[in-house]
Amino acid sequence: KQRKTMREEKFLSLWQPALMACALEDIPLKTLPSLRNDEEWLLIKLFVKLQTTLKGDPNQRLRRLGQQLGCADMARRMLKSKHRSEKVFGLITIAYMQETEDWNLLMPYLNQSSNTLALYASLGLLKIDANKAAPLVVTQLLKRQDVDLLTASSILKPFRKELHEALANHIVEVSQQASSLQNLASTDIRVIEISWLLKVAHALDMHISTGILLPFFHAQQPIDLITGAMRLIKVPDALTALRKLALHSEWQIRNQVCVTLAKMGDASDIPLLTQLMMDPQWWVRYRAAQALIGSPFITREALKRLIADLPDRYARDMAQQVFAESFSES
Repeated sequence: KQRKTMREEKFLSLWQPALMACALEDIPLKTLPSLRNDEEWLLIKLFVKLQTTLKGDPNQRLRRLGQQLGCADMARRMLKSKHRSEKVFGLITIAYMQETEDWNLLMPYLNQSSNTLALYASLGLLKIDANKAAPLVVTQLLKRQDVDLLTASSILKPFRKELHEALANHIVEVSQQASSLQNLASTDIRVIEISWLLKVAHALDMHISTGILLPFFHAQQPIDLITGAMRLIKVPDALTALRKLALHSEWQIRNQVCVTLAKMGDASDIPLLTQLMMDPQWWVRYRAAQALIGSPFITREALKRLIADLPDRYARDMAQQVFAESFSES
């Protein structure tokens, strides 16, 4: 193991500065160290590391250098490996190489049971032809309800525009069906699928018009659909409908009202948040207190007077807790 570590360190000491120099300015290939067959894995790992850190012209120079070094062929061989890590690095390298001929090679990986392999195959397809790949990738995201959306959002971030366009039709379609979803159980397959669609849209930071979201704000909609739609609010004109849900019977919805008003509310929301400070549910009181104490529309002195006058001891205790948290963070 020590010998292996020493070999890797020696490789990096030679190749890392050489690749960086080539990325920063066009340098002839002959100036690079010689590469042994058993060092291909080390080169691919270094290539991926540098590609993820470089931007712009250096990124493109490194890509051209990878073409000259045969990184695409190395990566294709790695896809045949029994080791998952080598397959992952192979897919990432192919994505950075952006070779049109790899489209058919990557397509089967979209249906791999491994979310990681499918996501990096998605990245490769998007890099080759974003408009063609986006509907295919969105279809996979909607199917894979066990995928980590934070990871997916990070990997696919450069192609949000194309993914948003591919998602838009799905969102419009379910919005038009919203009236038929009222009073359905959260376990209903349609509710589960649409809830996941809204989560995907949120993870990809999608902008959705208020008119499309409004049908989900009906009080009889399933909880997951109401909260999912509320998380997508980005403009104040949706707040009128949201405020009407502040006294909803389900605490998760009242909680999300507080979270959204903390981000986008105005001075008119102070009385509503004050009322929610006295909610029977701990989380609602906590989020309402956070929204009030973080509000730019009320001074700290006025807020202290408001809280002191509250008839609810639990609301006063919650305010003191959140005050203490805000002081410790500042």
